[in-house]
Amino acid sequence: MVFYFLKSAVSVILNFIEFLKNINDSFHGFLSNGQENHCG
Repeated sequence: MVFYFLKSAVSVILNFIEFLKNINDSFHGFLSNGQENHCG
């Protein structure tokens, strides 16, 4: 029971980390695009 709970908790945390990575990548791309446009 505890093992199952830990397994599901780790799965949720990993999914959350992937979610944050995607947001960070999108945000970083948005920032770099803005800088390029500003420079040009």
